[in-house]
Amino acid sequence: MINPRLIRTNQKGITLVELLVVIGMIGVLGVISYPVFSRFMKPYDFRAAAREVMTTAMQARSNAVRDNASWQVVFNSGGNTFSLVDPDGAVVTTHDLSQSYGNGIRLIGSLDTSCGNAAKDWNGTGISQAASLSFTGRGFGGNATVYLVSGTNDVCAAVNTTVTGVIRLRSYDGTTPYADSHWR
Repeated sequence: MINPRLIRTNQKGITLVELLVVIGMIGVLGVISYPVFSRFMKPYDFRAAAREVMTTAMQARSNAVRDNASWQVVFNSGGNTFSLVDPDGAVVTTHDLSQSYGNGIRLIGSLDTSCGNAAKDWNGTGISQAASLSFTGRGFGGNATVYLVSGTNDVCAAVNTTVTGVIRLRSYDGTTPYADSHWR
């Protein structure tokens, strides 16, 4: 027979109720912190969207050289989309900025004369949204710029191509009053 004094009544461990309380507290903290975390992520989303445009332009140039034929990236500011288009005019891929990044990032319209707080580009000339970025079979492009603006409508990014086929990503930090030196 087992001696009742030898049976432990003070066993260590956690109960199911304690575990559920801790999981509930973690859930409440997650719900409370989500708005703060999402505001923290907005600048990273904006940079990612600008890089997505630049990467697609680089893919168009690479495909143009590979195929020795003209490729382009076509922009639809009303739909907030851009598409990679092959030499036959067929759409290869379409990127929807609203679907990927919500309403926090948009392409400026063709009639817009500013991009966020940027009244001019880095050369001091006016803002003019290109309908497309095109590349020839030798990798050459045209002088064209596509602008994206943040949801707060102050920060601006520009993907710029030159005649020689160079693709640059630039950003305006939103400083007011406007100054050319705030383009990076």
